[in-house]
Amino acid sequence: MADLANYLYRALYLLGLAIAPRVLSPDPATPASAAVALLIGVVGLGGVLAAAFWLKKELASREASIAAGLIWVSVAAAVGAAIYFTGPEAPLARGAAPLAIVVWPTLAATAAALAGRYMGANFKHKRTGAAALFIAGGIFVHADGAKNMGDRAFMWKTALDREPAHERAYREVVRKLVSQGKLDEASKRTDACLAVNPSACECLTAKITTPRSGATRGTRRWRQARRRRRSARRARPCAQRTPRRWPRQASWTRPSRRPTRRWR
Repeated sequence: MADLANYLYRALYLLGLAIAPRVLSPDPATPASAAVALLIGVVGLGGVLAAAFWLKKELASREASIAAGLIWVSVAAAVGAAIYFTGPEAPLARGAAPLAIVVWPTLAATAAALAGRYMGANFKHKRTGAAALFIAGGIFVHADGAKNMGDRAFMWKTALDREPAHERAYREVVRKLVSQGKLDEASKRTDACLAVNPSACECLTAKITTPRSGATRGTRRWRQARRRRRSARRARPCAQRTPRRWPRQASWTRPSRRPTRRWR
């Protein structure tokens, strides 16, 4: 249920990224409630498919049939891309450029169908002009954002700037900052995350375990950071504690002592 809601929500968001990649965040933070995410995904994608059905039925033209078919293909491609670009292949914006190959021709076909129906007879080449306008717009939009769409580190940083409590983006960014020794910046990211969502487990864990600047080995700060890391391992705020499994002891019996024979 939660996975389905996540995929549908991200598929709807990916359609928006294919149209406006620089306006939206490179990777969305899925709502905490799976029911809300599922409702948004079903209503949004269902509305797009219903619009395709209306377009084909209302206009009843060849351009409308082509546009309706492309809309269905775009939704199916968005769902498949959302499944693929979730997990190790994230962020989601990596799938915006491939999906745009389908989405922008779909918009062009829809514009051509609407222009043929609602624009007057005085306009020459109205279908071709409307389609060419949308194709040119798609090329301009993705050419403008292509310089940063392949840099995963930049996309994660942008996603965290827009949503400070995005736990996956927080983990990717702060892990790199700590490895580079930028502890002050990592601490600022943690404080911003907890200010938005005080119960974010990734941020709580980092707040406990990340050493502060100047914590060299053997100093007082280093010992305090080590104690915090040990207490965090016991608390484990990001996961439910499971009962500890003790190693199975091998059966051991005390060796019997044979009575010594006494010679008379």
